Amino acid sequence: MPLTDKIPLADKMPLADKMPLAVKKPLAVKKPHGCHSIFCWSVKVCCGTILIASLFICTLYELQPWFVPPRLLAQTLVIIGGLSAVFHYLKLDSFSCRFAQPDTLVTDQGLYRYIRHPMYLSDGLICTGLFLLFPTVPTAMILAAGIVALVRQSREEDRYLSERFTQQFSDWRKHTKLIVPLVY
Repeated sequence: MPLTDKIPLADKMPLADKMPLAVKKPLAVKKPHGCHSIFCWSVKVCCGTILIASLFICTLYELQPWFVPPRLLAQTLVIIGGLSAVFHYLKLDSFSCRFAQPDTLVTDQGLYRYIRHPMYLSDGLICTGLFLLFPTVPTAMILAAGIVALVRQSREEDRYLSERFTQQFSDWRKHTKLIVPLVY
């Protein structure tokens, strides 16, 4: 017979369940950081994936867009956005910043001097460039949803960083914008 079978049922119960009702205190249920952020990140990734897929589908079936912007501009946005994303990811990695629980607030490297979320700016540039490569009404709506998700996710991360790095974040926030340098 296993040892656990010899222990009375009352001893197997968690301590909180053994306490009288008058002594039990309700536990504060706090939404863990990242739940909203994970949803926004998922929307952003889905929008980017759909934009890439729509580009391939439209090219494959030779569908015509409703207007044709300069292709070079669209390709340039995608390339600049991609290079910027890689550059800023490497900056964070060189500071040994863990994305879930950062130890350091990067405030003076690359675009971090001017905006708090340069990787989201990069994502926005990539998505805008993909949209401009083959613009349609559905891809315009997908781009809009992706941009809204980027802004909401950056605000959520701002809240988290302000809790984790109170004074340092407050000082950094005074002289930087959220996503777009000198604008927003």
